[in-house]
Amino acid sequence: MTSLPEVLQSIARQLADERAGEHPAAEAALLAPDEQIDVLRSIGKLQRLLDGIVVDVVDDIESEDARRARANRVTARTGCRNTSELLQRVMLIDAPAARRYADAADAVHETSRSCRASGCPETSRLYPPRFVQARFRWPGSWRA
Repeated sequence: MTSLPEVLQSIARQLADERAGEHPAAEAALLAPDEQIDVLRSIGKLQRLLDGIVVDVVDDIESEDARRARANRVTARTGCRNTSELLQRVMLIDAPAARRYADAADAVHETSRSCRASGCPETSRLYPPRFVQARFRWPGSWRA
């Protein structure tokens, strides 16, 4: 069975190989307008899926860090003060983007906590993460 990191690394390699082609910009210019729209639509779908994975991983890290002593936290072990700083270092993103992921993870976590408090089964969330995050408007990223 292939793990999620292996799948993501494979996708990244395939995309990098595609971009490293002889003339990737020239090839994109040769696409018909309908094909260009399909490419953008596919990129948007991929971006939303990746955003959802990031939000879920951040939620897991923050939940685990809240239960651990400071020295044993994932963020502390990587030399970071908080999850936002961890995201900036690992994903090579700016502070506002990292904060948006952390805020989205907090919202997902709050949704699952309110569901548990209102009698929902422990393992369910009010909405699947991909729907919860789709309610956020991320400037320059995507809108659902």
